[in-house]
Amino acid sequence: KRDLMKEKRYNDASKYDATAEDLILIKKALHRSSFFTCLDSEQLSNFAKASRLVTYKPGDAVIEEGAKGQNLYVIVKGSAEIYVSDEKGPSPMSWERGKLISKLGPGRLFGEGSVFFDQ
Repeated sequence: KRDLMKEKRYNDASKYDATAEDLILIKKALHRSSFFTCLDSEQLSNFAKASRLVTYKPGDAVIEEGAKGQNLYVIVKGSAEIYVSDEKGPSPMSWERGKLISKLGPGRLFGEGSVFFDQ
C-alpha cells in the first residue's frame, strides 16, 4: 500500500537553479568530505554542476532513519537537524520524538552512507 502522506512530504521540495556562489559552496563541502578527497578541482566542479538543487520547507523530513537512501545532500542555505529514534524505536514520525544529535548549516553534507554504502 502506498503511503501518500510520506510521498507528499518528500515531493513538496521545489527545484531551483544553482548560483555561482551555490556551486562554490557545494564544491567546498565535497572537498572537505573524505569520500571526495581523490577528486581534483575540475572533477569537484563537474560534480557540483551535476547536482540537483531543491528547497525543503521547515519541518520537512529529507530522509528518515532506517529508510534506504540514494542521495547525498549538501546544505546550501538554511539548516538541517539530525534526529535518531528514542528508546521506543523508529516510527514513521521519529524526527518528531527522537533525540537531536546534530544541527548542520550551509556547507555541510549528509547522506554519504546511502550513496557509498547502500545504507
